[in-house]
Amino acid sequence: MRFNYIKIPLLFLALFSCDDENVQQNVIPNVRFPTKVLYLNNPSMSKMRVPGTAIFINDIGYNGVWLYRFDQKTFYAYDGNCPHTLKSDCSRLSLETLQLNCGCDEAKFSLINGSSLNQNMTKIPLKPYRVVFSERLNTVNISSF
Repeated sequence: MRFNYIKIPLLFLALFSCDDENVQQNVIPNVRFPTKVLYLNNPSMSKMRVPGTAIFINDIGYNGVWLYRFDQKTFYAYDGNCPHTLKSDCSRLSLETLQLNCGCDEAKFSLINGSSLNQNMTKIPLKPYRVVFSERLNTVNISSF
C-alpha cells in the first residue's frame, strides 16, 4: 500500500507538468565587469545632462551597454545585445527615439522599462544592469549587480 502512495504523486506530476516550447529565455550570459564610473561634468558626457537621452558604452557588458537618463535622478542601463539572440553581427541593439531595435529581426524594446514592445517577436525584456547616480558627485556608476 505504501508503494501506491508514492506512485500517485509521481503520476500526478508526470501528467500535469508541461514543457512549454513557447517559453523564451534571455540568452545573454551573466557578465561581470568592474564598476564603470561616468563623470557627468566631463564635456564628453554633456549629452547625458539632459533627461530623455541615451548613450552607448562599448567597453562593458556582453555586447556594450545602453545608458538612458529618464529624469534628473533616474538612469537605466541595459545590455546592448538583443536578449533573445546570441551575439552576432546583427545582435547589437540600435537606438531609435525611446526604443532599442534588434538588427536580427523586428524586435523592439522600451528604454523606459526594458520590456518588449512587440510581444509577437519576443517576450524577453532587456538585460538590466545596476545604476547608481550620485547627485553630490554628479556621477553615474554602472555595475553588473
